[in-house]
Amino acid sequence: MLIKINTEDNMDHQNYQNTVVFVTPNGKTVATKEVTGAECSKVEVSAPVGYEYLERVFGFVTISKEHLYQKVMVLDSHRSQHDKFNKIETDRENVSDINTDEQGEAIL
Repeated sequence: MLIKINTEDNMDHQNYQNTVVFVTPNGKTVATKEVTGAECSKVEVSAPVGYEYLERVFGFVTISKEHLYQKVMVLDSHRSQHDKFNKIETDRENVSDINTDEQGEAIL
């Protein structure tokens, strides 16, 4: 005998509100944002203006039935770009340590 269970009757369709707290690596709170969704749903939250996520995955939060404050780490966009530029400059300095001939070929 096959019994069909109506899962829609068992599902909780209520939306819940959670708070996302955006913090820098040194612990400074830069913004908060209220997000709403069904329990256990994943919600994409954009980073505050002037900030970016270390990894894209940090932009997704899971809604909880309890009112949670979820901390998400963000980096200052300007500083992040500055750090990337400095990394490139540092890499160029390291390349100049390689012995090369006049044509730029590596001397082994």
